[in-house]
Amino acid sequence: MGIALVAGVVYVIGWEAYLWLTHYTFWDIYSKGVVDAQRASGASAADITRATNELAVMGKNYAKPLYRMVMTLFEILPVGVVIALISAALLRKSNFLPAHGNRSPTS
Repeated sequence: MGIALVAGVVYVIGWEAYLWLTHYTFWDIYSKGVVDAQRASGASAADITRATNELAVMGKNYAKPLYRMVMTLFEILPVGVVIALISAALLRKSNFLPAHGNRSPTS
């Protein structure tokens, strides 16, 4: 679980560094891509307006550093926890990766 937490923190630091290096333009590019995809798929003007408004609200939240960091952490942390639990369950089984004693590398 500690490895999952450390990986999550490193992921958040990496994402924050990426945002800083790209002058925090991610959300603008992302939201434009979503709206462009809706237009390309033939969505109605009402659907596009609704999506634009939802993205604007989400963008205001995403601009808050603490909110953004928590959301970024929860992108990866659940996967790390699941992997940690699966690993722990497998390693509890004595026949999974059994020890072979002190054999020399040539035997």
